[in-house]
Amino acid sequence: MAARPKLLLELIVQICRALALLSECEVVHSDLKTENILLKVDGEGSNCQLKDLKLIDYGSSFEFRNLAQFSMATP
Repeated sequence: MAARPKLLLELIVQICRALALLSECEVVHSDLKTENILLKVDGEGSNCQLKDLKLIDYGSSFEFRNLAQFSMATP
């Protein structure tokens, strides 16, 4: 499937919004990777549109006030 710049930009914007919301809540995800991003799309192929994006796997997340306990979950 060919890259679709508009869809890729929308993915980046939605990921940034999710991270901004976590930041407002003073939470660090700490294991952000493609496997921890769920996408809900409408349509197929070139007609595909992003409907929803969710970050998952908060098992290694922590609050800003606990930065002393920080460790890398995925090297």
